[in-house]
Formats: sequence, C-alpha cells, structure tokens
Amino acid sequence: MRTHAPGARRRRLGSWSKLLAATALATAVATTVSGSGVQPLAGAQNAASVTDPPAGFDLDAAAKVRQDQCRLDFVLRKGGAEMKTVARNGLNGTDAELAAAANPQYWTDTPLAAAYKKDHAAGSAKMDELYGRNDVWKKSLLQTPPAGYATVAAFQDPPGMPGDSTPSIFVQTGYSGWIADQFWTAESDFYNDLTPLANKASADAVTALAKSLYYPETSATYDDRRAFEDMTFMHGMYADDARIFLQNGGFPTSAPDPDSMEFRIDVENLKARFASCASQNPPDPHHVLDQELVTASLEWQAELAAQKGQRDLILTAEAQANKDLQTATQAMGESLGQSLIASRLADWEAYWLKADPAKAGLSYPSKADFAKVKVDIANAKARATGRLYVASRASLDAKAQAAAVDKAQQAAYAIADAAGVPRGRGLLYGQQAAQITKASAAAALAAAKATETASNATRASAADSKTLGALAMTQAHASKAEFRRKAAEEAAAQAKAAADGAALQARLAADNATKAKAAQAKAEAAESTAKDAAADAKAKRATAEAERDKAAAERATADRERAKAADAEARAQTQQAAASTARQNAEAAGATASSKRADAEAAELKAFNARNDAATADRNKDATTARAKALEAAAAAAEGTAAAGETRAAATDARTAANAATSAATSARSAANDAGAASQAADAAATRAEGAAARSQAAADGAAADAATTHAAVMKAHAAAADAIEASEAAAQNVKSAEALAAESAKQAVTARRNATAARAEATAAAATAVQTAGFAYATAQAATAARDSALQVVKPANDAIELGSPYKETDSSAGLAVLTGQAAKSAAEQQAAVAQAKADQAAKAAVEAKALAAKADADAKAAATAASNAADSAAAAAVSVKQARASASEAAAAAKAAKTAEAHTVEYDRQANEDAMFAQQAATTAGTSATAARASATDAERSASGARTAASAAEGDASSARATATTAESDATAAEEAASNADGYAKDADASADHAEEELREFQAQQRAAALAASKGDGGSGNAGPDLTADEEAALRKECGQACVDQFRKALADSNKSVIDWVIENGGQVLLDVVGVTDAKRCFSSGDVESCLWTLVNVASLVAILGKIPAVSKAIVSISSGLSDFFRSLRIAEQTVERLRALARARVVVSAHMEIGEFKEISKAGEALVNMRRAVQAGGYTWRFKTGHSFYRAHPGPGTLKDFRLTSLTPDEVEKAIINDVVTYLGEGGKLPKAGPGVQALTRTFKIGKVEVGYRIMQITDDIIDSSTYWPGP
Repeated sequence: MRTHAPGARRRRLGSWSKLLAATALATAVATTVSGSGVQPLAGAQNAASVTDPPAGFDLDAAAKVRQDQCRLDFVLRKGGAEMKTVARNGLNGTDAELAAAANPQYWTDTPLAAAYKKDHAAGSAKMDELYGRNDVWKKSLLQTPPAGYATVAAFQDPPGMPGDSTPSIFVQTGYSGWIADQFWTAESDFYNDLTPLANKASADAVTALAKSLYYPETSATYDDRRAFEDMTFMHGMYADDARIFLQNGGFPTSAPDPDSMEFRIDVENLKARFASCASQNPPDPHHVLDQELVTASLEWQAELAAQKGQRDLILTAEAQANKDLQTATQAMGESLGQSLIASRLADWEAYWLKADPAKAGLSYPSKADFAKVKVDIANAKARATGRLYVASRASLDAKAQAAAVDKAQQAAYAIADAAGVPRGRGLLYGQQAAQITKASAAAALAAAKATETASNATRASAADSKTLGALAMTQAHASKAEFRRKAAEEAAAQAKAAADGAALQARLAADNATKAKAAQAKAEAAESTAKDAAADAKAKRATAEAERDKAAAERATADRERAKAADAEARAQTQQAAASTARQNAEAAGATASSKRADAEAAELKAFNARNDAATADRNKDATTARAKALEAAAAAAEGTAAAGETRAAATDARTAANAATSAATSARSAANDAGAASQAADAAATRAEGAAARSQAAADGAAADAATTHAAVMKAHAAAADAIEASEAAAQNVKSAEALAAESAKQAVTARRNATAARAEATAAAATAVQTAGFAYATAQAATAARDSALQVVKPANDAIELGSPYKETDSSAGLAVLTGQAAKSAAEQQAAVAQAKADQAAKAAVEAKALAAKADADAKAAATAASNAADSAAAAAVSVKQARASASEAAAAAKAAKTAEAHTVEYDRQANEDAMFAQQAATTAGTSATAARASATDAERSASGARTAASAAEGDASSARATATTAESDATAAEEAASNADGYAKDADASADHAEEELREFQAQQRAAALAASKGDGGSGNAGPDLTADEEAALRKECGQACVDQFRKALADSNKSVIDWVIENGGQVLLDVVGVTDAKRCFSSGDVESCLWTLVNVASLVAILGKIPAVSKAIVSISSGLSDFFRSLRIAEQTVERLRALARARVVVSAHMEIGEFKEISKAGEALVNMRRAVQAGGYTWRFKTGHSFYRAHPGPGTLKDFRLTSLTPDEVEKAIINDVVTYLGEGGKLPKAGPGVQALTRTFKIGKVEVGYRIMQITDDIIDSSTYWPGP
C-alpha cells in the first residue's frame, strides 16, 4: 500500500526500451478487475519490465485521443444519422481523422457541425411532412358530418388539428415527439464535459483530507495545494480523481514497482477510468504516475484496436436498424390514418344511406358525394395495405441487422476473452448499440404487426362499407316498394277524391242554375224603377232652365242700377275734393293770418321788452345796451306793421275759400241722394234673381235625385246580371271541373295499377340485395378476426422492444424510439382491433335489418294491388256525375241571358236621367251665378251710395271748417293791426332812453379810466400775480397737463405784470409819448374820451416840432384809444390764469408727495364677506374713505360688457389712487365738492385708467374727510 508520507522521492522510471519491445504483449498483461480481486493475465509474468518511458510519448496527446473517442462515442448515442456517420468514420480513422471528426469548435465548419445542420434540416422536413399528413387525410373527410359527431371538426379533422387538444396520430405513436426531441437538441449539448463527477460525500472527504495535509500554506506544499485547487477549477470534482486521492491518502508521492501486482491493479483502474469517459490524466504533482499512465494508455488503445472491425459492424447495423424502425413507425402511423378515414367514412355511409333526403334538405349528400366516399374508402384500404408491405419489409431488414449484430458481438467477445480483458469494454458504444439494435428490430416487428392490424381494421371498414351499401340498396328497394304501395294507395285515394269532387260539382251546378233564375227577376224589377225616374228627371230639367232665364234678366237690371250709383258717387267725391281743397286753402290762409298775427304780437312784445330794457340800461348808465335795445324796438315796430298787412290779406283769402267750399258741399249732397235711389232699385232686382236661382236649384236637386234612383237601379241590375252571369259561368265551370275530376279519377286508377306492378318488382329486388348484405357482413367479420389475431402478435415484440430499450431510452436516441414505438404499437393494435370488431358488429346488424326490409317490401306489394282495384271503382262513379252537371249548366245560361237584356235597358234609362240632371244643374248653376252677380251689383250700388253720402258729409264738414277758419283769420287781422300800432309807440320810447344813456356813458368812462390809472399808479399791471412756479410745482403741472400748461402760466404771469406804458410802446405809441410826454399821456388814459384828450395834448405841443410826425402820431392815437380797454381786460384775465394754474400745481404737489408714503388700511369688514370691506388712506391733508368691497369685489348691474373690476388687471389700490388724482384735478380746475347735508347729492364723475372707464360718486363729509360711496367700471 502506497502512502503520501514524506521521504526521499523514488527515482524516476528507468529505461522504457524493454516496454517498447513488448508493445505487442500489452493486452496480455491487462487484468480483469472484479469484485473478487484482480486476476493476472496468462503470460503477464513474461512482460518485460521497463524503467524508462518510450522516447517522445506524449501523455497529454494520449488524453486528447481518449477525449475525442469519448465525444464521438456520445455522438453515436444521441446524434442523428449524419452525425453518427461522422462519428463512425472518425473512430475508424487515424488520430488526425479522429481529431478532425471530434473537433469541439462547432461554431466553425467542422464535420460534426455540418452533420448537425443536415440532421437538423432533415428533422425539420420530417416534422413538416408528418404535420402535413393531417391536411392530406382531411381531404377524404370533407363531407357533411353524420349524427354522432358533436361538431363538423369532430368528423372532418384528424386528431391534432388546430383547436383540437387530442394529440395527432404521429404524436400518439411517439414518432413526432422523437423527431422533435432530435430537432430541439442543442448543438452545444454534444460538447459537454462527459467526465463522471464525484458525489458530495466523496468531494467533502477529499476537501477535508487536503485541508489537513496541505494547509496552512507552506512552500513545501505549494505544488500539492495548486494541484488540489486545480481539481475543481472551472468544473466539479471528477469521481476517479477523488478515488485516487482518497485511495492514496493524498496525492501519490511514489509508485509501485512495474512488476508488482499493485502496479497492474493501478493500470487496470486507469483503463476502467478511460472506459468511463474520464479521459484526462489524473492530477500528479509529484510526477510518480507517468509509467502507470503510459502503460494504461497503450493497453487501452490496443484493446480498442483489437475489436475495431466488430465494433464498426455493430454500429453500422444499429444505424440501419434505427432507419428500419423509423420506416416501420411512420408506416404504422400512416396506416392508422387510413384506418381512421375508412372508419369515419363507413360511419358516414351508415348514417346518410338511411337518411331521408326530404327531411335532410340541403344537407343531404349528392350522388357525387356518395361516389367519392366509396372511392375514398377503397383508396384507404389500398394505402393501408401498401403501408403494411413497407412496414413488413422494414421489419425483416431490422431482424437481419439484429442477427448480424449478434454474430459480431460474439466475435468481439472471443477477442476479449483471448486478450483477457472484460467482454464488451473494447466495443465502446458498440456493446450498448448491440442491445439497441435488437430493441429496434423488436419494435419494427411490433410496428409491422400493428400496421397489419390497422390494415385489417381498414379492410373491415371497407367490407362494412359494402355491407352498408348492400343494406342501402335493400333499403332503397324496400323504400321504393313502400313508395309504390303508398303511390298506389295515394292514386286510389285521389281517384276516390276526384270521383267525390265530380259529384260535388254536379250538385254545385244545380245550385248555380237556381241562383241565375233569381238574379234574372231582380234585373227586370230594377229596369221598371229606372224608367219612371228618367221621365221625372226630364220634367225637372225644363223647370230649372225657365228659372235660369228669369235670374239672368234681374241680373241685368241690378247691373244698370249699380252703374247709376257709381256715377253719383263719383260726382259726390269730386265735389268733396273741391270742398276739401277750399277748406285747405282757407286753413292755409287762416294759418298765415294766425302766424302773421303772432309775428305782429311778437314784434309788439319785442318792442315792449326793448323799450323796457332801454329804460333799464338808461338807469344803469349802459349807453351801449340802451342804444342796442332802441334799435331792436325800432326793428320790431317795422316787423309788426308788415305782419299786420299780411294778416289782413290772408283773412280775405280765407273767406273766399270758405264760400267755394259751401257751394261744393251742396252739389255733393245732391249726388248722394241720386246714388241712394239707384242702390234701392239694384237691391230689389237682386232679391228677385235670388228667388229664381233658388227655384232653379230645387228643380236641379229633384233631377239629381231621379238620377240617383236610376243609378241605384243600374247598380241592382248590374249586380243581378253579374250574379246571373257568375252563376251561369260557375255552372259551366262545374261541368269542366266535373269532367276534369272524372278524367283525373280514371288517370289515378291507371297510376294505381302501374304502382302495384312496380311494388312487386321492388319487393323481388329487395329480397336479392338482402342476401348480398348477409354475404358482405360475413366478410367484415373475417377482417375483424384477422385484426384481432394480428393485434395479439404485436404484444411479444412490443414488450421485447420496451425491455431491451428502456435502460437506455433517456441516454440513447435509438433506444428511445424503440421504446416509444413498442408502446404505441400495443396501443394502436388494441384500438384498431376494437375498430374492426365495431365494424363487424355494425355489418351483422345491417344483415338482420336487410332481411326485415325484404319482408316488409313483400307486404307493401300486396297492399298496392288492393289499392289499384279500389281506384277503378271510383273512376266509374265520376263519369255519372259529369252528365248531371251539364244539364244544370244549360238552365243557368238561359237565365243569365235574360238578366243581361234587363240590365241594358236600365243603363239607358240611367243615361237619360243623368243627362237631364246634368243640364238641370247647369241651369241652376247659371241662375245662381246670375243671382250672385245681381247681389254683387246691389252691394256695389249700396257701397257707392254710402261713399256718396260720406263724401257729401265730408264736403259739408270742410265747408263749415272753412267758414270758421275765415272768421278766425279776420279776427287775427284786427289783432295784428293793433299790435303793430303798439310796437311803434314802444320803439319811440326806447330811442329816447338810448339818447339819455349815451350821454351819461361818456361821463362815466372818463371817471373809470382815471380810477384804473390811479389803482395801477399809472403803469398798468398791479404786480400782485406772485412769484414764478417752484421746481415741484412746475413738475406737477407738467405731469398734469403737459408743457403747454407751464408755458401758459409763464405767459399769463408776464402779462399780469406788464405796465400800460409798456403796452403803448409795444403798440407803436412811442412817437406819441415823445410828443406829449408820459405824464400827460397817463392822464389822458384815465379820461372818459382818450382820443379827444390825446389830440388836445398834441394841439398844445409846438406844431413846428411835430410837423414831420403827424401821420405816425395820428395812427398811434387811433390804435391806442381803441385798444386801451382790451388791454385792461387782458390784465385781469392773465391774473386769473396765474391764480388757477398755481392752485392746480400746488394741489398736485401735495397729493404726489402723499402718494409716495401713503398706505391703504381696512377700517371695517363684516364677517368674512369681502364685499363689505371699507378702506381709508391719508392724502393732501384729507382722509379719503372708500367702500372697496362694495365697489371692487362685486359685479355691477347696467349696460355694457364690463361690469366687474375683477375681469380687468387693475387692483383696488390703483383704482382708488386714480380716483383721488381725478378729484384733485377737478379741484385744481376750480371745481367744488358738495358737503354732506340734507338733500345734498354726491358729485358723479367718470374718467379712464388706460382703456378702462371708471365712474364714481364722492362727497366731502367734514373739513378733513372725503367719502366715496361707490365706484364702478364703465362699458
């Protein structure tokens, strides 16, 4: 026993030359390892002992060869046909060919990779082929499903079609699943590490031992630690590596002597390692196992080479057997499909051959469908038979392959025994392949027998089809016999019914003859009534026409009187128009008189007021006003005198027009009287015309009643004649019907006899086909028996296949197919035997049914003969009824002829009566038209008379009004003349007052100028306008109204400070001042007559000194004296402007200064209602109060689209500040705020903030409080 105890390393192996010489004896020194120990091979003691390995031997290359052999061995187990071929060739080739075949780089174009692709493509094609068989089978089943199938698909679809959870036939046999497993095997699976792994207990033991030996780490154990860690680098721990490590108590540190038994045991263990696909060399950090590995490698390859021929023969036979098995398995599936087709189509025939076409309707198959089903059943039988041949041939070949394998296996065993090595180990996969070949052969035999069973089941279905066909023929003959029996009975019944019908027609013909005679009597009575009514209608027509002529004459009278009334109305209206014109002329003249009287009185009043104003101006020392009022009074007096003259002329014109109106009114009244007389005459004529029209209409109504009587008689005659004709025709038709029914009865008697004869023929044929049905049923039973026997023959080979293949079904693809096929063959055989037996049972039942149908057909033939005899009796009775019907029809025809003659006479009387009634109504209508026209003329005459009376009354009214207007105009003329006289006196008084006022004015003006000069110290301007604007005031004023306001202020300030002397000089007066001097000039400026004073001063001056300045001095005196008063007025205006603008600027400064520091504060807010909020702010020395909530935070009623500040972008602060600014502007412009008190109204103003118009109401409450009750947005 070796240990790993430290010590001097054993010397390396000596010379290997002896081992190389003894290579041929390598297999002889191998030992067989078994449970009882190691038995040395015979001659092992003669093996040369070697001390050195062969020169150049490469242990790694040897391991690579073993690994390649192992990979190809695995491919032989799990690969497809193409991959197995590559593997067999690689194992039989050189090391280089072996390496090429086993190349693991399958992502490159290696032989195995190319073979995998071929197998993959073949698998895909095979799956498509198997899947497509359902579509092919379905074509034979595309028929209307019989009863017993839940859906159309249940009959037409083979198992496994889309939507069907039932596996397809090839899935049931396992073949599809086996192909799919091959197809879906990943290519990488063929290149996995095949080395057996240690179990957990062994791996844990190795780890524990290694930890105790090689840890903690030291340099002495470095190689051992690295070797231990490599044992699990990128893979699990290998089982044989663990065995060697545990067996040696660690990594070996020495090796046994090559001549020792221990050495041989190690070599045999290594070969067993290689056989298990542990191809790598074991870890050997101390390099003591080289000699054992070389020996084991050489002996292992020698063992494989010795059995190479037998191994290849087995592998080739296994591949062929698998191919045979696939052929048999597919043939079995195909035969099952054909059996399914035959079985379902037999069910189809069993149902539809018995079905009633009338009840089935459109669902009933056509003749072509029945013919196609027979052909499809025959085809299924032929195809199933063909698949049996294929499966049987494949089974025989697989059996031959199994025999060849058995022979090769025995030869290999002999070689192993001779070499002293275990049997089968040198065959590699060949040992397992031999058993798999036998399993495939057994499975192929089972598939062939299952195919035979399916073929027999198909044959049973076909025979059952023939049985059903014969039954159907029997049924057809029986049905035809029954049909003929029913047809004979129906013909007999129809013959009797026709005979009964003929008798009925004879009775109906007699009834119709009686009806025709009664109708004849009714027609003749109607004729008599119509004759009397026609005579009366003719008399009524004559009366209506006479009254029509009377109405026409009265209409002519009414028309003449209407014309007279219209003429009188026209004359009255003409006179009314003349009176109206005269009235209008009088009113126009009266209006002129009234207007001119008013002008005269207004002139009088103006003169009166001017006189009073002139007197007042005189008292007020206003000479200018006094003179103006005097002139007004004089003008008014002149106007009054002219107005008085015009008023008198207008009064005269009014009186003339009034007289003309009175004359026209008299003429209008006379014409109205004439129109009234004509109206009365027209009304009398209209009344007489209406009487005549009424009498004419009464006669027409009588004629119409007579026409109605004749029409009723015609209707009765028509009806009676129609009844007679109808009865006559009906009787004739009764004869025809009786004749037809008698003929039909005779015909049906013939038909009954023909059907009785045919029924006997069908009964005879039914008996013959019943015999055929029994024969076909016997053939079906024979096929079922054959199916049962062949199903029994499936059991043994199927069990053999399952037994032989089961141990390897998970690891070997061929074994898996053998097991699946064996299992499927047993199931399929049992199922097909059951199908065949079901068809045999169905055929037996059909034979019994056919026999019963033949008996029933015979009974139907006898019943048909009886019916034919009864039909002949019915035909004879029908002939008697025809003779009776003909006699009645002749009587009915004579009565109809007489009724038609009476009808024709009645129609003629009706025509005459209707013609007379029509003309009578036309006469009555004409009379009515004449009466209506006469009444219209009378109405028009009355309308004309009324119009004439209205015109006369209007004319009389116009005349009266014109006379009154003339009287008023004459009164206006008298009053105007008095007013003109008074105005003249007032004008004279006003002139006197003006003269007095002008005298006093001259004195007053002198006094005023003196006072003005004294007040201004003689310089003009007072100098009290104040200083210029401060910078703040100027900025505020410019902001308020622009630079124009600033410029206006500065000009007004300059004007208010200007002296009179400056103004005189500016207006060209310097030459005057040079002549008279400033002091004297100022004195004249204050005098009452400035111009006279200045000329006095000029006269006093030396004429020699001013001689050359006279023109300029004269011009200056005129200019200054005329403009001095305007100068003094402009001074006052300038002072007022300065005062106003200065106040505005200062107010704006105050407010602006406040706005920069002010802040709004809430002073009240009721609850949480925002609308009740009030606010206050200090500005300009005032407290400004606002109802902010009521004004800003609500919608205001009234017109316009904008009613709510919240719809704008403004804030309460912006709005209320803008209101303050507007108030300040208003105050700066001189406005006043109302102060609170009883009855005082708040100030209302509007302005704009941008584009928003704002309105507000404001009032001053106290000296320092200003209150805004509300504000609102404008439209």
